[in-house]
Amino acid sequence: MIELMPGPWASALGDELRQPYVRELDVFLEQAEAGGETVFPPRGQRFAAFQATAPERVRVVILGQDPYPTPGHAHGLAFSVQRGVAPLPKSLKNIYTELAEDLGPGLPPVELRVKSDLPIGSGFGSSAAVSVSLVGGMLCFLEGDADRSRVDRIALEVERRQHGMPSGVDHRTVLHGGVVWAERSPDGELHTESVRGGQRLGSSIRVLHTGQPSETTGDVVSAVRQYASKDPVGFEELLDRMESCVRDFRRWLLEESASADQAIASIRDYEACLEAIGVVPAPVQEAIREVETLGGAAKISGAGALSGEAAGCLLVCWPDRPEVGSPERLSAYNRQQVELGVPGLSCEVIG
Repeated sequence: MIELMPGPWASALGDELRQPYVRELDVFLEQAEAGGETVFPPRGQRFAAFQATAPERVRVVILGQDPYPTPGHAHGLAFSVQRGVAPLPKSLKNIYTELAEDLGPGLPPVELRVKSDLPIGSGFGSSAAVSVSLVGGMLCFLEGDADRSRVDRIALEVERRQHGMPSGVDHRTVLHGGVVWAERSPDGELHTESVRGGQRLGSSIRVLHTGQPSETTGDVVSAVRQYASKDPVGFEELLDRMESCVRDFRRWLLEESASADQAIASIRDYEACLEAIGVVPAPVQEAIREVETLGGAAKISGAGALSGEAAGCLLVCWPDRPEVGSPERLSAYNRQQVELGVPGLSCEVIG
């Protein structure tokens, strides 16, 4: 179980995690589950609190609550259940009641409606799109303007509650629009800048939906962490290789004279790294091989999947040549009629 601990926390708690009692607890839980006992929360959610908050962001630590004993309630966070769980645990309902009485009526009455064609949980950034849209809409409704720095900060917090430790790239891309280059500094700060080339990207890349992955993003992330813990050196080499691919792809975007072959080579090598990590199911790999046989390239976008028939979003790039025949396997996937490199958040007050 300890291998599921997020990297930053594993480093911060390294000495403590090597103590004998930690291993004894780990063995105890493994034996209990092997014997048919139900352990709350489920294995993949036991370090949810650590996944949700990086060590440097910790300000207050609350200890003492046991996991909720009702199946479906405990998910690794105190005084919390996942979205859609009903009825709420009595203790949590009481907390909400006290908060409402203490804070008063709060916001004026407002009805929020979201209309979107983005597939959910498939690597299309649907949660980031909703986060930015709702935060921007609420700020515009309450204050008449949606300050981008505030939307950025609040939307990131929404994404943290949804995904644990998001990169921050998705919501910032939705916010600013266009093609965004994101890079993290040595101190952990995420820096983004606009990159020209959106029109070229839109004319060269097709977006397909292979279907919703069998596993959640959290499950896939946990599996990748296990992969990294077993072979940290090899994993770092893959990350370096993937970074090189992204930089090559950016050069293709910026150099108008560069052929699509440069983009194809970058996409193929990046996809090979994803397959080495184990986040591309075999059926999707087979479809990608067909694309490559015809001279193109394809890669999944998003967390991917560990099993099943689908892996969410698939980006396909064809060479600078007349239209080639579409592989048979791609015909089973739903092509998304989307524009790439479009503007970001725009708020309009009606009435």
